[in-house]
Amino acid sequence: MTGGLMSARSVLAGGGKPALLSGTPIHSGQWPGWPISDEHDQAVLQEVLRSGQWNRYYAGDHSRVAAFEQQWAKEVGTQYCQATNSGTSALAASLAALEIGPGDEVLVPVYTFVATVNSVLMHHALPVFVDTDPETAQMDAGKLEARITDQTRAILPVHLGGSPCDMDRILAVAARHRLKVVEDACQAHTAEWRGRRVGSWGDAGCFSFQMSKNMTSGDGGALTTNDKMLYVRARGFQNSGNGLADDDGIRTSNGSNLRMSEFHGAIMLGQLGRNDLLTKRREENGAYLNELLTAIPGVRPKKTYPLTTRHGYHLLHV
Repeated sequence: MTGGLMSARSVLAGGGKPALLSGTPIHSGQWPGWPISDEHDQAVLQEVLRSGQWNRYYAGDHSRVAAFEQQWAKEVGTQYCQATNSGTSALAASLAALEIGPGDEVLVPVYTFVATVNSVLMHHALPVFVDTDPETAQMDAGKLEARITDQTRAILPVHLGGSPCDMDRILAVAARHRLKVVEDACQAHTAEWRGRRVGSWGDAGCFSFQMSKNMTSGDGGALTTNDKMLYVRARGFQNSGNGLADDDGIRTSNGSNLRMSEFHGAIMLGQLGRNDLLTKRREENGAYLNELLTAIPGVRPKKTYPLTTRHGYHLLHV
């Protein structure tokens, strides 16, 4: 292998062309750029700029963040949605709404982005790691109960890469032990389990709209839930502890400023408009790549669980 590298380097140094780089390229055009935007995005950003109402609570009934929340809740299939300034903030607000704190334990997968763990540590709670199912790269639901103690309060499964966790088994364990479930769906905007979107199965679901995500506003996030009190608490936490009313001056809890701006809300509305088209393209490309990779000896794409009805395809794991 080293000799091959040295040989190729020698040819390049001499001005020749190694065999590896010869032939006609399969693709001769430009690769798609990211993120994707159009003239409509520019126009709505200009509208927000000229309005002078850059904060959602100053925008009132015309808030683009509020409009996005309504549409995203409908898209995911929940009653409520609270936009935040990042997926990490959505996780933190969800755990705050569940009153997770010092002395509590939260079960998390060993294979995830650090934000999953950070959101637990931010509340001075203890993340307890659960091993990964090597076939799927997801949290191994069969190993959850061995990690539960008297201090365990919640399970935080991650739909890694856009592939759903085994939600039936996770929810069954949670029900037996009276634990809360917060879905980290930050990489799984369109993934489905048994025909229903992830982010609608647990007590709360959390999404990220960071630059690398399939839907992006550069930074941003949202939590979804069907629990009205969880929504109210999370809404207060992300707005410096304010109550349900925007301007009543009442602090109902501790909190922070985790709000999404009107600029980000405007971009997210545009992202929703092209989401179906891009999702279908990813699904087609994912299926095609899996077929090609499976034909290579020694390469095996990660499996999805049988009850997965839609892969979000943020990443393709092999």
